[in-house]
Amino acid sequence: MATDSDAKLDDLIGRLAKIESQVRAFRYSVVGALILGGAALILTMRPVHTIVADRLGVRNANNELVAMLTTDRNNLPVLVLSSEKKPRALIGLKDDGSVYLALSDADAKLRWSGLINENGPHVQNITAK
Repeated sequence: MATDSDAKLDDLIGRLAKIESQVRAFRYSVVGALILGGAALILTMRPVHTIVADRLGVRNANNELVAMLTTDRNNLPVLVLSSEKKPRALIGLKDDGSVYLALSDADAKLRWSGLINENGPHVQNITAK
């Protein structure tokens, strides 16, 4: 009977060692999850850098204004691209949500315009005079 009791004791010791190993692995998993969660929390709490202005301009190496992001009189966004101090391209939104693009020549005369709304694209070529 001593051998049967010894076998049960050895089985119990083996099972206990296996459970202790699993508990250690679980503890390491919990610690790892807490570290990852903390890192994710820290990354999401970083301050977000935002620039707020009425106009945002871009100047070239000659200090000439070549691009400007602003709003029109209806407070809708407009991007103006310039060359030689003259507006050459305008991209913006209209009140109805449609998008427009206007292109000018070197003399700042409108030469092409396009509009995309719920009815589809509308393009207008303007001949030079």
